[in-house]
Amino acid sequence: MKPLIRKSDYQTIRNILLSSRSNGQHHDLLPLENELKNCEVLEDPLLDERIVRLYSTVEVLDLKFKNTIRLTLVLPQDANIKTGQVSILAPLAVALIGYREGHQFNWTLPAGERQLKILSVVQK
Repeated sequence: MKPLIRKSDYQTIRNILLSSRSNGQHHDLLPLENELKNCEVLEDPLLDERIVRLYSTVEVLDLKFKNTIRLTLVLPQDANIKTGQVSILAPLAVALIGYREGHQFNWTLPAGERQLKILSVVQK
């Protein structure tokens, strides 16, 4: 399944990537760049509300340990791990953006690979 991204989010994320590159910040941008290359861009009103986008609050289930994580995808300057606001540049955010409730995926952590499932998506 291809990730689906709103046109406005696509443009915002593209600008972040271009700005980061021009400022010499090349760290870990490749996964998000690849995600954007593989996505389908839709006009804003056409994107289903259950699809993760910028400023979505997402509840994710770790299928092995049965614990849930709740986070909101935000711009890098708004990230605050204490309040659950995760930068769109973070690996987990990259894995989530463009996918809908019910989507299952594998995500590699330092402690090993986890199988995760998107339980809910709430738009701001």
